[in-house]
Amino acid sequence: YVATRLALENPSTVTHLTALDVVPIGEALARCDADFATRWWHWFFRAQPSPGPETVIGNNLSLWYPDTPEDMGQESWEDLQHALGDPRTIHAMCEDYRAGLGIDRRHDDEDQAAGRRVQCPTLVLWAAQSDLFLLYRDIEEVWQNWVSGGLTVRSIEGGHHIAEEAPAELAKELLTAWSGTKVPRSEAA
Repeated sequence: YVATRLALENPSTVTHLTALDVVPIGEALARCDADFATRWWHWFFRAQPSPGPETVIGNNLSLWYPDTPEDMGQESWEDLQHALGDPRTIHAMCEDYRAGLGIDRRHDDEDQAAGRRVQCPTLVLWAAQSDLFLLYRDIEEVWQNWVSGGLTVRSIEGGHHIAEEAPAELAKELLTAWSGTKVPRSEAA
């Protein structure tokens, strides 16, 4: 969501966008139905005022984050466990959901009303084993209202955490999509 937001707000700076197993927040909430609310209830729970969600999550981390080293690789899993041991991390995660249902959605709604679109070439990769396809069926159709700079949509094997679950396939997709792309040098570099 951050990358999409950056591309919308900084069209002269963001030259290419890749989105992994997401649709814009405003789009997800505009299309929200009982199926979405049932599958993604954690969005609404984690967005509740602090400290409620943080307390519940912190008291049973394995229930909230059941990923295993087999799911995401040993090193990534260890990093996650270490991060979750810090209550500030859990609070920050919940704040992200609060922003998603609040200011992020407002910004998305304002962009749609004003006709603003992502102007750069955009690659959307959705995970074949996540529920994104079940919720939206036509991922490309969802994104067409958000991108004017060229859109490519592909599925990739794995679950929602693509970078951790299918790093080699992700790297291949990124290299295929963006190889030969000229990246402007930053003036600060």
